[in-house]
Amino acid sequence: MEKEKRDDTATLTARAHSVSASYVRMVVNGKRKNEAILATYNTILEAKDNLSKPAESIDESTN
Repeated sequence: MEKEKRDDTATLTARAHSVSASYVRMVVNGKRKNEAILATYNTILEAKDNLSKPAESIDESTN
């Protein structure tokens, strides 16, 4: 049975930049410098945070 990759933020960032998830984690931890990877990582974190917030109720009169 093939092992599935975790769909975590580092893995998503790594896929976007064609690097390893461990490299992304090194960038996040400050062991490596790569502003593009850090920006992508933060964007994904922000998007995940927005997804976890409850949706605002939509007033039916606006439809």
